[in-house]
Amino acid sequence: MSKSNEIAKLFTSFEDCKFKHDVAEAWGARDLMVLLGYDRWENFREAVKRAWDSCKAAKIDPDVNFLVLDGTRSWRPDEVFRGATKNPQGGRPSEDVMLTRRAAYLATLDANQIRLTRA
Repeated sequence: MSKSNEIAKLFTSFEDCKFKHDVAEAWGARDLMVLLGYDRWENFREAVKRAWDSCKAAKIDPDVNFLVLDGTRSWRPDEVFRGATKNPQGGRPSEDVMLTRRAAYLATLDANQIRLTRA
């Protein structure tokens, strides 16, 4: 598969993962995690955290770009599992993050950069 076809396929998959929250487009971090080939939330969560840090450093309000998945409040990387839904299989609660397009792009870029540097 050519590089341009691979990028087009990834972009289409990225767009297929979006959903509507109020009037805005949003993505679930765990959906992006799977799309990007991560098999562990802990690893992808680091990319989401760095995207949150990037927003803050750029003076872009992370509180409006990173929300808990139900959209009721902002998500903070230092609030591990606070408000997460109960895991039906037992174990830790299932944390997920709702991302705006900006946050989803930042997390995707960070995740791909980390994967490229490890290759």
